Amino acid sequence: MVLRFFEGMFGVEDTGCLDFAWKRLLSCKVRSVRLAPARGVLVGFAVLLFSAGAPDAGEGKQPLQDHPERRGLGVELAGQSSTNTEATPGRDASAAPTIVWGRSLFVRKPALLEEISFTGVMDQLVTSSNGKIADRDELFRNWWSTAAADECEELRPKQPNGGPPFSYDCSRAEGMLKDKDPYKAFGGGKTPFIIVAAVNRVDLLLDDDCGEFRIIAGKHPDWKNPVPNEADAPNGITGEMLIAFEAVMPNEGDPKRCIAIQRFWLALSEGPAQGQRLEDREWEVAILLRRFFLEGITLAEDGSVVDGDLGGRTTFRLPPAMHVDHLGASESSTGQVRTNSKLHGGQWGLREYRFEKPSMRLLPTRTTGSPEPTLFSQNSPDSEATNDLVELVAESIRTEGSAHGPLLDPNINSFHLPGLPEHLLAAEMNAENRSLGDYAAILHTEGHPDLIGEIEGAAARVLTSEQIRKRIQSLSCAGCHKFSNRGSGGFKDDFGREICWQGTNNTHVTTTLRDGEYQISRALKFVFLPHREFVMRTYLAGNTPENAPAEEDMSTEAQLAGEGLPHC
Repeated sequence: MVLRFFEGMFGVEDTGCLDFAWKRLLSCKVRSVRLAPARGVLVGFAVLLFSAGAPDAGEGKQPLQDHPERRGLGVELAGQSSTNTEATPGRDASAAPTIVWGRSLFVRKPALLEEISFTGVMDQLVTSSNGKIADRDELFRNWWSTAAADECEELRPKQPNGGPPFSYDCSRAEGMLKDKDPYKAFGGGKTPFIIVAAVNRVDLLLDDDCGEFRIIAGKHPDWKNPVPNEADAPNGITGEMLIAFEAVMPNEGDPKRCIAIQRFWLALSEGPAQGQRLEDREWEVAILLRRFFLEGITLAEDGSVVDGDLGGRTTFRLPPAMHVDHLGASESSTGQVRTNSKLHGGQWGLREYRFEKPSMRLLPTRTTGSPEPTLFSQNSPDSEATNDLVELVAESIRTEGSAHGPLLDPNINSFHLPGLPEHLLAAEMNAENRSLGDYAAILHTEGHPDLIGEIEGAAARVLTSEQIRKRIQSLSCAGCHKFSNRGSGGFKDDFGREICWQGTNNTHVTTTLRDGEYQISRALKFVFLPHREFVMRTYLAGNTPENAPAEEDMSTEAQLAGEGLPHC
């Protein structure tokens, strides 16, 4: 009854977080996403905050966001055109006339990325620290000291409730990076880290920010362990590594700022002007991306770049997207740096970092959105945390009338678990050892009986128990990158068409070129990028479900990706 009171009084849909509040004094904050400013339509949803204890040395502050890949507009607008087979009368179909994925959503062509370097990103982060970080060498060295020996043990993510810490590998090869020079060219001009993507995540836009903007760097495959007596040999480390700088841009209280940013990204899809060579247009795009990410840029309301006085017209002066405040150092603690690596014969591991004040070091934090795998087991190291996880899963698979819990959402891009309290989050995710990272395998072989009972109960009403286990699995870092293979999960896309989950081979983008661009995963090609285009079009056309594009309004890339669905 108390929960229903809060649900009705404050519009809290995720009553599960209120249930946790009674048990652990966790706070539940109601946030609103404005989907239609002109009509004043507000859609409220609950975001679970974390207040279970003071941050430990390995946590700059407790993260405030929900799942790092599923929140904001992307969840709210998913599937809104499932019955919209024709253009809506009165809709401005030209609001987003052309969207090229490789220009406006996921830039991965070397010619467009050549003005952004790993050295440039690290230098800009140093600059944005206002003297707190001495130089790029200190930034890199202090970052990877957190993966080595005693300092790793001291700074590893710890449990806020004082419980035993979850698994965290402090003997991993990443600790060797602290003694490497990631900026020194080798082998005739090769760089240790290559920029493989610049990413626009409008789908992650929340009420107080403009979404995420990411730079992804990959370790050069030739930057290996040193070879004795070999001229110009790289002093690197063997293996693979991707680093994603995932910056959240605040909207400074003005949603028009976000619209201008998306119009800027939209304009990058424009082809060469009349008489302009393609190479010259690509160089222009490369310069604009450098300014957006590394230098700061001023935009007019229409997204055009302003380099002079507009005579009183509204402009938005944006700081560089690559800024310590956008990667955890601000009071809101939004943004993060995530890594995915398999170095020196080790196993694929996924970890998360944020800048911490006042030290301004990149410190390890919990993997937001990924529960600790051992909590799913009947041999859980923290029975109280497992009890909380059971209740959270139960809330996410509820079936009350026609309303289903968020884990049962049929849309492949919006099903999710409610916001996870801090004490349930893993310290790292292993994407190679199923006993350490595969939720579905753990549930199948040694699942906690209460969790199994909740899943079996929901399976009798909606999906199969295997589909529910696979859904839980795919939401983790390791599940998304490795363990969730292609198959049916009862999913539909934004147009109501059946679609299957797409497997990946540990990475969503690689340092390998194919057709002149860095290679991406099937999941990006067939699932994620079509949805991000759908969200971008809807947002620019008016930001309500009524503004959602018809299937025929989508780009050629999206329509090709949709051919032959479900791609099982």
